[in-house]
Amino acid sequence: MKDPEPAGGGSWPAFAEGARAALAELPAALGRGRDAVVFTSAGPLAAVCGALLSLPDEGVVALNRVAVDASVTILVVGGSGTTS
Repeated sequence: MKDPEPAGGGSWPAFAEGARAALAELPAALGRGRDAVVFTSAGPLAAVCGALLSLPDEGVVALNRVAVDASVTILVVGGSGTTS
């Protein structure tokens, strides 16, 4: 994936890193045994799932094409890390 600099925005790597950072912060903010409901759009969802699946940017583009804004994705955070 090319790293465009959109007008008024940042690059894809910066956007994806922000999504991954938000996911990393959530379990610590919740505490053990707590659940969260997060509402987002397909872009951050594709970035997070792509990172969890260790996909290159091209794979994330493919995910983003099939993810819809009304989808439900469940992520589980545990002792072995985050899984989808």
